[in-house]
Amino acid sequence: MVSVMLRILFRIIHPLFLINGVLLYLLGIGMAGSYNGIVYWDLAVLGQLWLLALQLGGLFLYFYFNRSSVKNVNAGSSEQFSRPALLLISYTLLAIVASLSVLVIRVADDPSVFLLMSVMLCGVLSYSIPPIRLANSGYGEFTLSLMIASFTPALGYILQGGDSLRILTMVTFPLTVLHLAMLLAFSLSTYASDMKLGYRTMMLRMGWQNGMLLHNILILFTYLLLMLAITFGLPWQVGIPALLTLPIGLFQIWTINRIAAGYKPQWRSLRVTAMALFGITVYLLTFSFWIRYMGITLR
Repeated sequence: MVSVMLRILFRIIHPLFLINGVLLYLLGIGMAGSYNGIVYWDLAVLGQLWLLALQLGGLFLYFYFNRSSVKNVNAGSSEQFSRPALLLISYTLLAIVASLSVLVIRVADDPSVFLLMSVMLCGVLSYSIPPIRLANSGYGEFTLSLMIASFTPALGYILQGGDSLRILTMVTFPLTVLHLAMLLAFSLSTYASDMKLGYRTMMLRMGWQNGMLLHNILILFTYLLLMLAITFGLPWQVGIPALLTLPIGLFQIWTINRIAAGYKPQWRSLRVTAMALFGITVYLLTFSFWIRYMGITLR
């Protein structure tokens, strides 16, 4: 019974989702540290705990209000994860978020931290809870990309005293665009089932042809933004490694074009490539900033 429940929890939590969040938060800390030459570890740990509680609370809240998703995670299991249990877990995690918020805001003593945390909390609630429920509005992918690829590193950056919004934007804007492309690839792989279940994803609202075209444009736009960022002041030691993922991006575009041309789609390969493209890009940026920070502190 325990192993079955753990498998169901694994389906809900999506460890790669959490790992992406950790990497993006570390990216923000590394960005600030590479310019300030110092990392405040107490704030770093508190902020990470707050983010994990918010991510998990949002996930359980989403599954509570999404009945078909609850059926999917319970599929094939003798033990059922009940909706009241999902609600109880989400309430517990959000209570932890509230408690940690007081600690983080008190230690940081920065109004911008309070503002950003409030926006992130409102975003998580608006994504899942009716009547807004952005997850089923066609704007959920855009909201999720902002929350994950922009606000998560921004929190780490601001908590560490980073004050150059220009550098922050140069990094988070391309990542937000790339994250949105990844979500469009995921939506394409579930297009038929989403239509059957009545989901209103961005891909369904646009139509698969327009959605595929937008996906390809977003990937190319990501690398254009990175090249512009290097031109306008992003350290080349950081920007150049991120550009090395361009072949993966071109392969992703080629895969999408083959599907559009009528070739048999390999959905698993599409999802893995989309996830790898975003994850490796985030990793290279994070690693580069932390190497830069360590170089500064060792001088």
